[in-house]
Amino acid sequence: MNLGSQRTTHKRALGTIAILAGLFVSVVSMMDDNAVSVAALVLSIVLVLTGVGLRIEVAINESRSYRG
Repeated sequence: MNLGSQRTTHKRALGTIAILAGLFVSVVSMMDDNAVSVAALVLSIVLVLTGVGLRIEVAINESRSYRG
């Protein structure tokens, strides 16, 4: 396993963890009976967008590596 494939594996895992953490924060904040915290929702949006961005970056890098 070379260094490039290790990086993509780690980025993919980090992206998945960020997406899951964002969804978890969102669900936990919505389970509260009080008003939903804006800060919690912003945090969950940032985490999900970061995770999606990492996953897209890995997909682009992998498609480039297959082409040449």
